[in-house]
Parts: sequence; structure tokens; C-alpha cells
Amino acid sequence: MFIVALLFVAGSVWLLFIANEQSPLNAISMKILTMVVFLLFGAALIYSAKKLRNNKPAIIINDKGILNNYSTISGGFVAWKEITDIKMIQVRGACFIMIYTVNPEKYMKDKNLFKKKMILLNLKKFGTTLIITGSNIKYNFDELEKLLQSRLNQYKLENQ
Repeated sequence: MFIVALLFVAGSVWLLFIANEQSPLNAISMKILTMVVFLLFGAALIYSAKKLRNNKPAIIINDKGILNNYSTISGGFVAWKEITDIKMIQVRGACFIMIYTVNPEKYMKDKNLFKKKMILLNLKKFGTTLIITGSNIKYNFDELEKLLQSRLNQYKLENQ
């Protein structure tokens, strides 16, 4: 992601310099398009650079619950007692682990407006606000889902 974003940012800067060589109407269109690409991929570049420097484990699983460090939208700690179910789904070839909780709205607290909107979209589409994507995790995703299921089942057995 970092390399692709860097290429698009560099490409948009180059397009900005040659925009004036276009006809007057095309120069304005080119500058607008260039600025949109620059802003989008500039944000992606900053995000990916932060992720590359982050040495924290993406997910910590312990006896108390799950700590999600990698997701900026729905990250944070989820206690086993709050989890009702865990399911893995596949959408357009991408795998997701859905973590269903007793009170999904709880995980929208202390989030900015953009993050709240994204969380609400997840809640409407998938029925949960807590989603783990496989793209950012350096671990076998099937094994992660099995581990989470096992730990949840263990917690339920111990606390019946």
C-alpha cells in the first residue's frame, strides 16, 4: 500500500506540473483530478507509513478478551463476556472475522464522526461493529478464526 500510494502521489505531482501545457479546459480538469488523487493517496501514504512504523502486535488474545490494535475504526479491547459469537465470512474474495457482541453500540464511544459512520455501516451490513480483516495480519487467518472460536468456547465453558 505504501509503495502504490507513493507512486500515485508522485504521479499526481508530475501531472500537476504538466497540466498547464494542456488546453485551458483540460488544464483545469487535470488540476482538479490531480488534487483529488493527491489528497486520497496522500492520506493512504500517511496511513501506511504509520502502519509500517507500528511495532505493536495487531491482535492480542488473552484470558480476558481480545485487544485489537490494528484497526483504526473499531479497535480496542473486547472482553469474552461481551462476545456472543464469532464468524468468518468471505466477501468478494476477502476474508473477515466478525465478532458479535451483546452491545455493539458500546464500541462507537469516543470515536469521531467519520469513524462512527463507518462503524454504523458495518453494523447495518454485517450486524456487528467489530470486524477483523485478513489483509493486515501476518498470521494464518483460518488459524486465527479457530483460535478465537476455541478461546470463546473455553470462556463459555468456564463461566456457565
